[in-house]
Amino acid sequence: MTKSQGGDLAAFNNLVIASMAFAAKVASQLVPSRAVEDVCQEAFLSAYLGLHRLREPEKYWGWLKAVVAKRSVDYWRSARQHTGMGESDHTLLGYCGETSPERVQARDELRAILLRLSPEEVVLFKLALVEETPYRSIAIAFDTTVLGIKLRVHKLKKKLRSLAVSC
Repeated sequence: MTKSQGGDLAAFNNLVIASMAFAAKVASQLVPSRAVEDVCQEAFLSAYLGLHRLREPEKYWGWLKAVVAKRSVDYWRSARQHTGMGESDHTLLGYCGETSPERVQARDELRAILLRLSPEEVVLFKLALVEETPYRSIAIAFDTTVLGIKLRVHKLKKKLRSLAVSC
């Protein structure tokens, strides 16, 4: 880790190899499968450029998860700008192949609600409310304070309740 933080490209390459599966798993929970590789590439580029700022190397995995989450926000922001968020992917819905009418209806209602959220809110929804990621890790991903994340989560819950009533 120390060599990577010092700019040693070979050491960083070894770090990437060791953490690629982890980053891909995190990304696959936040973006469509076709975007996982691109999000991971962007995340590792960001990690390389920012690794010198990681003060506690033992927190690398949480820090990397936050970097992948940031790049996922960028992906959704770009997708919304270019495609109007018309994603048919089931990534954020936890699709498990369930086809009962009740599950299909619930999934469709959740999709309608998620499409009305901003890219940041979609990732916050996934990290805070689905994955129960610690607020400190989310704060790093969103480049804010834990209090800032708590406020965003509170506002998001309020917005979700409002959107659920209107469905």
